[in-house]
Amino acid sequence: MIKKNTNKETILVHAQYEENYDYDNGNFRWKKKGSETFVIEMDENIVLNSNPSEVFAKMLIAYCNAKVRYTYISHEVQFIKPKTLGTEEQYLKIQNEIDFDKKFLSIEGDFRMNF
Repeated sequence: MIKKNTNKETILVHAQYEENYDYDNGNFRWKKKGSETFVIEMDENIVLNSNPSEVFAKMLIAYCNAKVRYTYISHEVQFIKPKTLGTEEQYLKIQNEIDFDKKFLSIEGDFRMNF
């Protein structure tokens, strides 16, 4: 038996998401559609001192049915909450700067080659 303590951490469980493309015909034809992340709050020592891949794989079965299924990929202990990297507006501004720089360098390169 694993001893629990009162400290809880966020555990991220990453799973492959699949859809049954032949459900309407009563068959199974699974197509991978990306991944999904599940969250569980628990003592990280339990995770470190057990076999979490088997446990999480069995827990994911509760979310599966004839239309969708989840297959365990991996897990991680999230000791630190993620920081916000920025906004969509910041992303687009930087993307435009990169595109401009590439275009400028391309024009400059073409200009130099003509001499």
